[in-house]
Amino acid sequence: MGAFKANLEALRLAHKEKKKLRTLPILEISEVTGISRYTLTRWQKGEKLKTLDADVALTLMDYFGCELSDLVTIVENGGSHK
Repeated sequence: MGAFKANLEALRLAHKEKKKLRTLPILEISEVTGISRYTLTRWQKGEKLKTLDADVALTLMDYFGCELSDLVTIVENGGSHK
C-alpha cells in the first residue's frame, strides 16, 4: 500500500523567496492557516504520511497557491512517483 511524502519544506522555501521574506516560520504558517505546528512540522520534515488529511492539504494548497502534486508525492513500495 502506498503513502504520501510531504514536500512542505520546498514549498516553504520557495514561498519565502517569492515574497522576499527573511524567514517563514512554521509558527506563522500555523497562525495564518489554523493548522497545528505539530502537523506542519511532520509535513516539513517530509515524513511519510499513511493518510492524507484533505482539509490540511486544501488549506496548504490555498496558502501556497499550489497544486496537490506540488504538496505531496505518492510513495509506493520503496519507490516514488507523482
